[in-house]
Amino acid sequence: MCLGPNFTLHRNSAQQAGVAPIFDRILSELSVKMKRLNMDRAELGCLKAIILFNPATIPDIRGLKCRQDVDVLREKVYACLDEHCRTEHPGDDGRFAQLLLRLPALRSISLKCLDHLFFFRLIGDKQLETFVSEMLDTPLPL
Repeated sequence: MCLGPNFTLHRNSAQQAGVAPIFDRILSELSVKMKRLNMDRAELGCLKAIILFNPATIPDIRGLKCRQDVDVLREKVYACLDEHCRTEHPGDDGRFAQLLLRLPALRSISLKCLDHLFFFRLIGDKQLETFVSEMLDTPLPL
Protein backbone atom coordinates (compact mmCIF):
# COMPACT_ATOMS: atom_id res chain seq x y z
CA MET A 1 0.00 0.00 0.00
CA CYS A 2 1.43 3.39 -1.03
CA LEU A 3 1.04 5.86 1.84
CA GLY A 4 2.90 8.72 0.23
CA PRO A 5 5.84 9.61 -1.94
CA ASN A 6 8.65 7.14 -1.29
CA PHE A 7 6.68 5.37 1.47
CA THR A 8 5.13 1.98 0.80
CA LEU A 9 3.75 -0.29 3.53
CA HIS A 10 3.61 -4.02 2.84
CA ARG A 11 1.30 -6.43 4.67
CA ASN A 12 4.14 -8.26 6.43
CA SER A 13 5.55 -4.93 7.68
CA ALA A 14 2.09 -3.95 8.92
CA GLN A 15 1.79 -7.28 10.70
CA GLN A 16 5.18 -6.86 12.38
CA ALA A 17 4.20 -3.36 13.51
CA GLY A 18 0.93 -4.68 14.94
CA VAL A 19 -1.28 -2.76 12.53
CA ALA A 20 -2.41 -5.61 10.28
CA PRO A 21 -6.12 -5.19 11.19
CA ILE A 22 -5.98 -1.50 10.23
CA PHE A 23 -4.08 -2.37 7.04
CA ASP A 24 -6.74 -4.95 6.10
CA ARG A 25 -9.59 -2.50 6.79
CA ILE A 26 -7.95 0.16 4.63
CA LEU A 27 -7.67 -2.32 1.78
CA SER A 28 -11.15 -3.83 2.07
CA GLU A 29 -13.21 -0.78 3.08
CA LEU A 30 -11.38 1.98 1.25
CA SER A 31 -8.82 1.10 -1.39
CA VAL A 32 -10.75 -1.64 -3.17
CA LYS A 33 -14.05 0.24 -3.12
CA MET A 34 -12.51 3.56 -4.12
CA LYS A 35 -10.63 1.90 -6.95
CA ARG A 36 -13.85 0.23 -8.10
CA LEU A 37 -15.50 3.68 -8.18
CA ASN A 38 -12.60 4.96 -10.30
CA MET A 39 -12.58 8.21 -8.33
CA ASP A 40 -11.11 11.27 -9.98
CA ARG A 41 -9.08 14.06 -8.34
CA ALA A 42 -12.10 16.34 -7.94
CA GLU A 43 -14.07 13.67 -6.08
CA LEU A 44 -11.14 12.83 -3.83
CA GLY A 45 -10.55 16.53 -3.17
CA CYS A 46 -14.20 17.03 -2.23
CA LEU A 47 -14.14 14.07 0.16
CA LYS A 48 -11.00 15.49 1.79
CA ALA A 49 -12.68 18.89 2.18
CA ILE A 50 -15.81 17.30 3.66
CA ILE A 51 -13.62 15.54 6.22
CA LEU A 52 -11.68 18.74 6.93
CA PHE A 53 -14.89 20.73 7.50
CA ASN A 54 -16.48 18.01 9.66
CA PRO A 55 -18.62 19.54 12.44
CA ALA A 56 -17.59 16.68 14.73
CA THR A 57 -14.02 18.01 14.76
CA ILE A 58 -14.85 21.71 14.86
CA PRO A 59 -15.26 21.86 18.68
CA ASP A 60 -11.63 20.73 18.93
CA ILE A 61 -10.41 23.79 17.04
CA ARG A 62 -9.44 26.46 19.55
CA GLY A 63 -10.09 30.05 18.69
CA LEU A 64 -12.46 29.34 15.82
CA LYS A 65 -15.04 32.11 15.97
CA CYS A 66 -17.20 31.43 12.90
CA ARG A 67 -18.27 27.80 13.08
CA GLN A 68 -21.30 28.61 10.93
CA ASP A 69 -18.98 29.72 8.12
CA VAL A 70 -17.30 26.31 8.24
CA ASP A 71 -20.72 24.63 8.01
CA VAL A 72 -21.57 26.79 4.97
CA LEU A 73 -18.29 25.81 3.30
CA ARG A 74 -19.00 22.14 3.94
CA GLU A 75 -22.47 22.46 2.39
CA LYS A 76 -20.90 24.11 -0.68
CA VAL A 77 -18.47 21.21 -1.02
CA TYR A 78 -21.38 18.74 -0.87
CA ALA A 79 -23.15 20.73 -3.60
CA CYS A 80 -19.99 20.82 -5.74
CA LEU A 81 -19.50 17.07 -5.39
CA ASP A 82 -23.15 16.41 -6.26
CA GLU A 83 -22.92 18.68 -9.33
CA HIS A 84 -19.65 17.05 -10.39
CA CYS A 85 -21.18 13.58 -10.12
CA ARG A 86 -24.21 14.61 -12.20
CA THR A 87 -22.14 16.27 -14.95
CA GLU A 88 -19.17 13.91 -15.15
CA HIS A 89 -21.10 10.66 -14.53
CA PRO A 90 -24.63 11.35 -15.85
CA GLY A 91 -25.58 7.68 -16.15
CA ASP A 92 -24.55 6.81 -12.58
CA ASP A 93 -27.38 8.12 -10.39
CA GLY A 94 -26.01 6.55 -7.21
CA ARG A 95 -22.45 7.82 -7.53
CA PHE A 96 -22.84 10.74 -5.10
CA ALA A 97 -24.23 8.41 -2.43
CA GLN A 98 -21.53 5.80 -3.09
CA LEU A 99 -18.83 8.42 -2.58
CA LEU A 100 -20.42 9.68 0.64
CA LEU A 101 -20.66 6.11 1.93
CA ARG A 102 -16.83 6.01 2.03
CA LEU A 103 -16.79 8.74 4.71
CA PRO A 104 -17.81 6.63 7.75
CA ALA A 105 -15.12 4.05 6.93
CA LEU A 106 -12.55 6.82 6.50
CA ARG A 107 -13.49 8.34 9.86
CA SER A 108 -13.51 5.01 11.67
CA ILE A 109 -10.16 3.93 10.26
CA SER A 110 -8.57 7.31 10.96
CA LEU A 111 -9.74 7.16 14.59
CA LYS A 112 -8.25 3.66 14.89
CA CYS A 113 -4.96 4.97 13.51
CA LEU A 114 -4.98 7.86 15.98
CA ASP A 115 -5.59 5.47 18.89
CA HIS A 116 -2.76 3.27 17.70
CA LEU A 117 -0.36 6.21 17.27
CA PHE A 118 -1.26 7.61 20.70
CA PHE A 119 -0.68 4.25 22.37
CA PHE A 120 2.69 3.71 20.72
CA ARG A 121 3.76 7.27 21.47
CA LEU A 122 2.81 6.57 25.09
CA ILE A 123 4.94 3.44 25.46
CA GLY A 124 7.70 4.45 23.04
CA ASP A 125 10.19 1.74 22.09
CA LYS A 126 9.39 -0.49 25.08
CA GLN A 127 7.92 -3.91 24.59
CA LEU A 128 4.26 -4.10 25.64
CA GLU A 129 5.06 -6.66 28.37
CA THR A 130 7.73 -4.35 29.84
CA PHE A 131 5.33 -1.39 29.78
CA VAL A 132 2.54 -3.32 31.54
CA SER A 133 4.99 -4.74 34.09
CA GLU A 134 6.31 -1.26 34.90
CA MET A 135 2.76 0.06 35.28
CA LEU A 136 1.88 -2.73 37.71
CA ASP A 137 5.09 -2.28 39.72
CA THR A 138 4.74 1.49 40.07
CA PRO A 139 3.19 2.47 43.42
CA LEU A 140 0.13 4.71 43.33
CA PRO A 141 0.69 8.32 44.41
CA LEU A 142 -0.76 9.15 47.81
